[in-house]
Amino acid sequence: METQSRSAAELQRFAAQYRMNYPVLVGLGHEEFQEMYDALLFVPVTWFIRPDGTVHLKHQGPATKQWFEAQIKAIISATPEAE
Repeated sequence: METQSRSAAELQRFAAQYRMNYPVLVGLGHEEFQEMYDALLFVPVTWFIRPDGTVHLKHQGPATKQWFEAQIKAIISATPEAE
């Protein structure tokens, strides 16, 4: 779901419906984020964020389910076990 033209209320309903347990950026009225994250030319833009909040990967353009699963597995395998 693109978030640039969606209200916070719409995004909250979407996140609840799909049981999303992570933050979703509200793009409406926040064009500075598009520029900051270099998201002006490519849609979609996907960021994979590590548990510590750092960026693991930024991907511009579409991708397959298999590609997304591989990226998630790479993040999980690189994340140290919680002690």
